[in-house]
Amino acid sequence: MSVLKTHSGIKKTALVFMVIALCLLSNMVQVLIDTPEMREHASAAVDIIYQQEASPTLIGGFSSARLDNYTSCLIVKTAAYVGPESFWQRAFGGLRVDLPITEDVDGWGAFCTYATGYDSPTGGLSYSRYWHGYMLPLRLLFSATTFTNIQMFFYGVVLFLSLLLFLSLHKNHLSSLIFPLALALFIMMPAALGICLQYVPVSIICLLSCLLLSGHYDHIRIFPGNTFFFGIIGLLTCYYDLLTFPMITLCMPLVILIHQMIVRKEPQPFLHILYCVIAWCIGFFGFWMLKFILNAFLYGSYNAMNVIQQIKLRTSSQSNGTSFSRLDSLISNIYVLLDKDLYRFLFITFIAYEMIHILCSVKKNTFRVTPAALLFLIPGVIPVIWMLLTSNHIHDHYYYTYRNLAGTIMAFCMFIETLFMHSRSDFSPCVSEKTQTD
Repeated sequence: MSVLKTHSGIKKTALVFMVIALCLLSNMVQVLIDTPEMREHASAAVDIIYQQEASPTLIGGFSSARLDNYTSCLIVKTAAYVGPESFWQRAFGGLRVDLPITEDVDGWGAFCTYATGYDSPTGGLSYSRYWHGYMLPLRLLFSATTFTNIQMFFYGVVLFLSLLLFLSLHKNHLSSLIFPLALALFIMMPAALGICLQYVPVSIICLLSCLLLSGHYDHIRIFPGNTFFFGIIGLLTCYYDLLTFPMITLCMPLVILIHQMIVRKEPQPFLHILYCVIAWCIGFFGFWMLKFILNAFLYGSYNAMNVIQQIKLRTSSQSNGTSFSRLDSLISNIYVLLDKDLYRFLFITFIAYEMIHILCSVKKNTFRVTPAALLFLIPGVIPVIWMLLTSNHIHDHYYYTYRNLAGTIMAFCMFIETLFMHSRSDFSPCVSEKTQTD
């Protein structure tokens, strides 16, 4: 038995190192891609973004419908960068060119200009504290098609994955998750998730993770195991995301994991769920630390010190010299969820629906609070803790950081559902033959 466990541990560790190696290889391969079409489409993309302004709104009056075109422009310029720097700096430096402001061009116009490192007297500007994992796929896409087609492609991917996820939940007898997931996705504004380049990576990682846990849970439980699976999710989130709303890749899949364990009548130890959270954190922050080490080798210790200063800034309760309370920053994000009548109507409708079910179960003498429901408090609380810690970031970017709370909403809905799970037919266990024999 100990030999089998050792062999399994080696395979799981090898899988993690393989994922890390593929990420590093992706950064290096993207340097080799440089086509006239890529440069032309990138140049046209920043022109389009310039016309749309820095933070356009898809639906007037909805903060949740705002796009972050500033970061999208940064992503385009970084993905399509070519310059005189060394191979390793171009692979891992996150380089781009920001042109200076002139009498004829304002700050936004100067920023929304695609230029190579050869056009700048100082070469590329490094944004190296992130991995910029999007560079290879975007270079390939820009070599093949235009920016608007890329936006429509990602929009289609997000909608397609969302549809597959709902179908998977229904097929695998997890229908109790459908409304909580639909509510979470709705308040996240799916159109924005697919159109804004900054929102795309973390959204796709979240949807794919949820899809795998809903449709292939039995396989994941056996290999690589729940903890290793969440560790890989955290790693990939760090690789592709630019600190948008990363908690959705932890908390939304975690809600599905907890529900899977409940419907299969598996033991639901608090420590197992906690280990999954710790594994995600190790993947996320551990891979980030590897980037800091690479920064030190590429640019010296000074660059690493800048990263530390950024961490201090993002975790502070100050912005542009103005102090604020961490609670006020959190409330400003929560307000995005409640600033429209439709959002409030959906929340009230759900609460009323659940209250009717609870009253009916009480009348039938089938209502009781189950210990399993308390497990949903873990993914419910984590986004709140994260947002209180990153107070500066959520204060400055509340119009997209509020999406971290999607995991809280989904967890809260499932907490209420699980209070009377034993009286609902969709909570009946549906266990595969393989699971029963394990």
